[in-house]
Amino acid sequence: MSNKRKMISVFVSVSLCLYSLSGVSYAQSTIPANQPLARTDSNSQLAHQQLLEKARRGRIDVFFLGDSITRRWGATDYPDFLANWKQNFSGWNAANFGWGGDTTQNILWRLENGELDGVNPKVIVILAGTNNVGREPGDDARVADITRGVHAIIDLCRKKARRATIILTAIFPRNDNLAVVPTIDRINKNIAAFADGKKTRFLNINDKLAGPDGVLFDGVTVDKLHLSLKGYQIWADALKPLIRKILGPPSARDQAPPPTGDPSKSPVGKGKLDESQNRGRNPIGSASWRSNDLYVAQAFSGVSEPRAVATGSGRTAKFISARIAVILFREVAFLIQGDFLIRSLPLAVLTDPLNGWARESFTMMK
Repeated sequence: MSNKRKMISVFVSVSLCLYSLSGVSYAQSTIPANQPLARTDSNSQLAHQQLLEKARRGRIDVFFLGDSITRRWGATDYPDFLANWKQNFSGWNAANFGWGGDTTQNILWRLENGELDGVNPKVIVILAGTNNVGREPGDDARVADITRGVHAIIDLCRKKARRATIILTAIFPRNDNLAVVPTIDRINKNIAAFADGKKTRFLNINDKLAGPDGVLFDGVTVDKLHLSLKGYQIWADALKPLIRKILGPPSARDQAPPPTGDPSKSPVGKGKLDESQNRGRNPIGSASWRSNDLYVAQAFSGVSEPRAVATGSGRTAKFISARIAVILFREVAFLIQGDFLIRSLPLAVLTDPLNGWARESFTMMK
């Protein structure tokens, strides 16, 4: 066996050992759900800059705020969903300020750092909390914590847009683990109490997405979590009467700012090197790896949300061990110039039953 193959063998063994050890303990975060927390990955920071620019452009009467379920609806990298968005909300000057993987903490940070400043929308649609729930059932303390996080978002929106009517959407059912449905139901019962029927409305469409047992109806999601076109239309059909009552019928001319998308999927992504930059001096594009090994670690560990470690949605030790393994993989591959390792990595990752978000995030590496 050559020295290179011996190094690869040793590395794989170490990585597998680290990953196997990752399942022995779980840790809950001490960061409360009602405290702001920044996303430190470069792609999220680029997205935040995009959204700040969006907030300064055009006219925004309906401000959608949330995570990836919200984001995908009005994003340029999901053209079918964007077409549905325009079909339903054109003329109401609606703008999408969702970002994938955000928890209540991350949403609070974005609000505190300018995304709603000076916008003065008439309607704010909020969907938040599923990334705090994650894929593990929560106890009383966790339910109370997430409830406080949602309440903090409402309070901050009210502070920055006093005249707006808030439409608080119930957290949707998720079937990547049916055991979390009772946790979601309890949180929704709590946050429903925040509505006064006037300046804060509560919208629960879950009976149109799932049965009484929480099992999603066929075709309403694409991956047991994120909505499909059918699911988005159900949400739109429930939102539009409320928006019409507040704003009146849509105008023939829409003045909302242009939609944005995932910066990593733009033709010239600022967060990663293109092939021409890599060719000849770094065959595996380590700059891309350094900015994205977080997502690969998520794929390995099964932790599907970027802030899982910080917000206590579970599997902290598992994630950390997986990320260590990925970093080792990247560095060893760089040292031995093993370009074939990078090409073979997706096969190893995608053989696991990963959810759609992990697969989507992993494509950032390509």
